[in-house]
Amino acid sequence: MNNVMEQSHRGIKSRYRPMKGFQDSWCAMIFCTVFEEIKQFFRMKNKTQSQRRQGFAPRFQDFETMPGMES
Repeated sequence: MNNVMEQSHRGIKSRYRPMKGFQDSWCAMIFCTVFEEIKQFFRMKNKTQSQRRQGFAPRFQDFETMPGMES
């Protein structure tokens, strides 16, 4: 169970390690919730590489237009 969690968050370790953790548990909860929603939003199962490439562009555009994601 622990290994699955560690592998799931492996990609962001390099970004959150310099922060030395969250200031409080509320921030950690918000981060984990949003991270999981974004991860599920971009997740594609049982598709070929070309199908993944075709589906990624529209999803990324949708992600950029989400409220609160202004540059």
